[in-house]
Amino acid sequence: MAFARSLLAVTLLLGLAGCSDDGPPQPVPALMGRAMMAAAPGVVGGAKLAYRHQVSLQMAEANIQPRFDRARDLCLQNAELHCILQSAMLNVGDPHGLQRTTASLVVRLPHEQVAVFYDHLLAPVPGEATAAMVTSRSTQADDLTKAITDIGQRLTQLTDYRERLLVLAKIPDAKVDDLVKIAGELSNVQSNIEAITAEKAALDERVANEVVDVNLHTDPGTVGMFTPVVKVWLEAGQVFGDSASRTLRFVIFALPWLPLAAIGYGLLIFGVRRMRR
Repeated sequence: MAFARSLLAVTLLLGLAGCSDDGPPQPVPALMGRAMMAAAPGVVGGAKLAYRHQVSLQMAEANIQPRFDRARDLCLQNAELHCILQSAMLNVGDPHGLQRTTASLVVRLPHEQVAVFYDHLLAPVPGEATAAMVTSRSTQADDLTKAITDIGQRLTQLTDYRERLLVLAKIPDAKVDDLVKIAGELSNVQSNIEAITAEKAALDERVANEVVDVNLHTDPGTVGMFTPVVKVWLEAGQVFGDSASRTLRFVIFALPWLPLAAIGYGLLIFGVRRMRR
C-alpha cells in the first residue's frame, strides 16, 4: 500500500507539472532611426525579447537585383556573419514597364551582426549613381519572458518527477506489475522532457537572434503616363481571343436548337395565317 501511495503521489506531481499558461507575446513600441538596427540585447531588464526588424529600401530599378544578389550571397557565404537565410524572393519586371522589379529577403542574425548586415545592405552596388533611400523601417519585440519561465518550471518539475520514478524503480520488493507501470511512466516523462527541451531551445534561439525583413522596390511614380495604353494594346490579342471564344461557344451551344426554332417559327406563321383566314 505504501508503494501504491507513492506511485499515486508522483503521478499527481506529473499532472501539476503539465499545467502552465503561456500568455501571448507583448509587442514593444517600434524604435525609429539608425540606432534601431544596432545590436539589441535579447535580455533587457530581466525581460527576454525576440526582435524583428522591417526595412524598406527604394532605389533605381536596375539596382534592385544586384543589391538582392549581394545581400543573399552575403548571408549564405559569409560564415563570420552567422546569418541564416529564411526566405528570398525576386520578381523581375517586364520590358514594357507594366510590372516593376521587386525583391525581398528575410534573414536571422545574432544581435551584434544586425548593424553589420544593415551597413552592407545600404552600401552602393557597382555603378549605382544614386544611393538607396530608406522609405520605412520599424522594430517589434515579442516578450518571451513568461513563456521561457513557464517552460523552465515545467522542465524542472518533470526532471524531478523522473528522479522520483527512478528511485521507485530501485525498490527491492517492488512487484513486476508496478515496475512495468513505472517503466511506462518513465518513458512518457522522458518524451515530455525531450519535447519541452526542444521548445525551450527554440525560444532561446529567438531571443539570441534577430529577424530582419528587407523589401527592395523602385519609385512607383516612374511608371510612364502611356503605360495603361500600352497595357491595353498588349492585351488586345487576348481580349479579342476571349471575345471570339465566347461567340463561338454561344454558336455551338445554339446550333442544335436551330432546327427546333425553325419548326416552331413555321408553326407560328402557319397558325397566324389560319387565324386571319
